[in-house]
Amino acid sequence: MASIEQALVRLRAVAAGTGHPTLAEAIARAEQSKQRLVEAATTLQGSSQAARQKMSVLG
Repeated sequence: MASIEQALVRLRAVAAGTGHPTLAEAIARAEQSKQRLVEAATTLQGSSQAARQKMSVLG
């Protein structure tokens, strides 16, 4: 996640003041990727928690 945030910071720095559509698209795609990673991590945490709960029931 930190590397995606760093990429976004760099892209924004490069794009500052240019208004170039390709850079804007790159930033939007990076932000979308970041959001999808957050969603995947949340889902994975939920599945891990469910597995731990099942294991505790089984003993």
